[in-house]
Amino acid sequence: MSLYCRAAELLSARAGERISAHQVQAVTWLVRQRLNQEAAQRRGLNRLDKGRNHARANSERAWNEFRIVYLPDLAACPGTGYQSAA
Repeated sequence: MSLYCRAAELLSARAGERISAHQVQAVTWLVRQRLNQEAAQRRGLNRLDKGRNHARANSERAWNEFRIVYLPDLAACPGTGYQSAA
């Protein structure tokens, strides 16, 4: 059994509602991304970090433009999961 499946079972039992393994994996990935961003900010951005920030800002902008055009009724929507790169 995968660790994500086991973690989902434990969290589901504790929360009293079903939590899927893919939800646990997604949250874990987002936390890791944010920790990586914070570490880059602390040490100072290099060229690669600056490029990543630019790509993240472009992704966020593209998602918001898509959402406005194609999903106008989506009131509460998820972002890309990254902290603001701007």
